[in-house]
Amino acid sequence: MNQSIRHRIMGSEKALLVLLGLSLLIPGLARGEKSAASATPIPVKQLLQEVNEHFTIRGKPIHPRLVEKFQTFLSDSGPPAVVTVDLLAAARLGNEYYDDDVKRREGFLEVKKDGEDKGEFAYKWLGTVRPGLHVVETFDNGGGTGIFMDLYFFRTSIGTGQDEKGPYDQVLMTLARTPVILGDRDDGAIKVEPGRVIIGRSRYREKPVILQFK
Repeated sequence: MNQSIRHRIMGSEKALLVLLGLSLLIPGLARGEKSAASATPIPVKQLLQEVNEHFTIRGKPIHPRLVEKFQTFLSDSGPPAVVTVDLLAAARLGNEYYDDDVKRREGFLEVKKDGEDKGEFAYKWLGTVRPGLHVVETFDNGGGTGIFMDLYFFRTSIGTGQDEKGPYDQVLMTLARTPVILGDRDDGAIKVEPGRVIIGRSRYREKPVILQFK
């Protein structure tokens, strides 16, 4: 057989094999897209239950930058300006709330503050004092020697937002009361019990402080 004819035949066979492979692959991709598009979203009540049981959403810890939003300047007094955040919306914003920014250290979840040389912010979830009422210990270091610690209390709930497409689900985390200022490197033990939180003695407190929650 002429060599040029043989090459043309072999080329045609390769083209047929490629077309056959594509014909098998494309329907599979289409089925995958259809499956992904038709996947049932997680019910918002189930997401709220996850937050209340584990302080996670969609299997990931609440991002420290969300907790940090409730912080106020040390030079300011009075209630914080930010009192509620949408945990579910933040879970969809992977660029702003980037998982790789979060580091774990001694039970705390930590992020750098506005750059490498401006300190850290971190929190530790201590549990719930009442159903849906969370106790969170934080520390804030602005790049100096101080490590300022606070105790926050958040209530979680379901909400409904509105955008150009219509209503959408929210999982809200709201400040339940103003934070308790613990101080620089407070070493007092904190115990969360049903209905109350006990802040132990430290160099700032001669006696334990008991906070009651109804």
